[in-house]
Amino acid sequence: MRLVAGICRRIRRWPRIAACGGAALLLFTTACAETVRPKVDVPTPVVGKAPLRVAVAFDDSLANHRCVVSKGYIAADWTIEIGPPSMAAFTKALAAVFERATVLPAAQAGEAAIDQPVIRISLDAFSGCDASWPIIGSSVEVAYFAKVMRGSVIVLDDWTGRGRASQADLEAYSLPGGPLTTSIEGHYLARLTEIAIRKAVADFVAKFEDDPRVVAWKNAAMAEARDG
Repeated sequence: MRLVAGICRRIRRWPRIAACGGAALLLFTTACAETVRPKVDVPTPVVGKAPLRVAVAFDDSLANHRCVVSKGYIAADWTIEIGPPSMAAFTKALAAVFERATVLPAAQAGEAAIDQPVIRISLDAFSGCDASWPIIGSSVEVAYFAKVMRGSVIVLDDWTGRGRASQADLEAYSLPGGPLTTSIEGHYLARLTEIAIRKAVADFVAKFEDDPRVVAWKNAAMAEARDG
């Protein structure tokens, strides 16, 4: 194990050798432990912006989400982190939905004295943590759950967003550019996770306009803002 870990570290320091690649190097990098950090670029939602100011709080289950998945065929694993890309995607999307959407620092997220609706977003499910070999051909699902708080009162408790990505969602599949410091399976898992997050956030935003419960809350909140 120590020998494998040591060689993995050295491979990451050999950009020229890694860039040249080769079947032997590709196979060996699959034996290295990897951290999968998806990068999600969410398009700006095309929706009518609600004249509301809200606060956004990310639950610890999402903000610090981290799971370790065994590669199964070798004594190595993937560490998957979807907290940061999920929060970035929601921050961009909600900024397009509301007049102002202020992300609360973690220290303030639990405070009840905030004088505006607080949308508390948590991770409901992520199937990437159950991934097993063979990774290629598998699918990934992610689901988010949100509740809207007004002080200590829950005014909406079932606002969800779900997304699923499979191999069919990849327009074309190829090795990542640059040094081969990530295995082909790690790249595949990251890409599917990115697509699943993007779909889930889009589903979440769509319900702002077509889910009767979310629409009812939105209309009531706008009426309250006008009267206040």
